Amino acid sequence: MAEAFGLDRKNANHKGTRPIFLWSWDLDCLLDVIPMLLNDPKGYPNKNSPAFRALESLRELLRREYQATYLNE
Repeated sequence: MAEAFGLDRKNANHKGTRPIFLWSWDLDCLLDVIPMLLNDPKGYPNKNSPAFRALESLRELLRREYQATYLNE
């Protein structure tokens, strides 16, 4: 994800022991990439799979947080 410098490394190094800090451009990138992943029939052929639903839920959570934090200022 070239648009969000360091986001790949940040995600790879995250251990889940504390919250991850994301910049607005990190969220921009994720919000642009996740729909492409969800619409890829090779990656998610079954729209009812737990993995698909989890990624869809993550996208919605990130969208709400982005709007609450950056669009309502």
